[in-house]
Amino acid sequence: MQNLYPILGGAEQSIVTLITQLRKRGHPVSHICTGNYSEELVNTIEHHDIVVTQLNWAAVTINKAEQFGKPSVVFIRSLENVCRKVYNDPVFLSQCEQKCKKCPHRITGYEEHGRALRKASLILGNSKWTSKMFKEEHGLQSEYIYPFIDSEYYSNIELKERKYIAMNKLSWPDGSEIFLDIAERMPRQQFKIVGYEGTHSQRPLPRNVKLTGMCKDAQEMYEDVSIWLYPNLHGTFGRVVIEAQLAGIPVLGAARGPVLEDQMTPYTVKDYRNPAAWKREILNITRDKKQPMTDFSNFERDVQIEKFIQLTEAL
Repeated sequence: MQNLYPILGGAEQSIVTLITQLRKRGHPVSHICTGNYSEELVNTIEHHDIVVTQLNWAAVTINKAEQFGKPSVVFIRSLENVCRKVYNDPVFLSQCEQKCKKCPHRITGYEEHGRALRKASLILGNSKWTSKMFKEEHGLQSEYIYPFIDSEYYSNIELKERKYIAMNKLSWPDGSEIFLDIAERMPRQQFKIVGYEGTHSQRPLPRNVKLTGMCKDAQEMYEDVSIWLYPNLHGTFGRVVIEAQLAGIPVLGAARGPVLEDQMTPYTVKDYRNPAAWKREILNITRDKKQPMTDFSNFERDVQIEKFIQLTEAL
């Protein structure tokens, strides 16, 4: 996770898990990390049957795979794949509702990247919502595979003094402004934000908010949390929503995107830009003794690995 040290994003974590699990199942896998045409990239693609890529490496890898007549598989894990304003303009992103066709700033992606995506043999969204959005807004047909999450690992996290309401990353797109507004409305409650700082307003933190920085492991990240908030404004999955629940922590999420489409948590906030609405739902969770969790069977790592194998074997 991008909240842990050393820094490793959810996209990278999923690829590492995929490589490990494929090798355990007897599939030979090589991996490289380069965004440019290079001898290493050429040799790796030329001598393998299928090429898998994601993020910034998608365009160069898909184009080279086409040159050698190899099928290419691309994971879509963020809106960066279709909108160049997403990560370059945080103010724009904070207002983004993923209605690309109606957006006055509509840019359907970097030209080279967009052309490459249409050459890919298989596009894999990281949620049902991502695949649906890519088809409706951009005309790209795709399947979906959830990020590969080790349910046993997170289920074994030991919860200790559960005193914090938490979220990940002090970042405007991740909803930290909403989080800080909520904290100001609940001065007697302790809050924490884990992970590194992204683009944010530089406003002073309320006295009841702790910024932890990077965590050494998931145990440290989740052990003292009573409720996890996911006010994310642009995410295409949000693996922390599943991880926290596996650890036994109820998650309250913004009622948008995959949180709704993929039924990631039973607790959602419809008016998710309103901190008062979040406060109401937080109080409801604290009064809910049952605190139901989502159905994790749909998100099981091995189920997703087998689905990936079936889809790629059909190429």
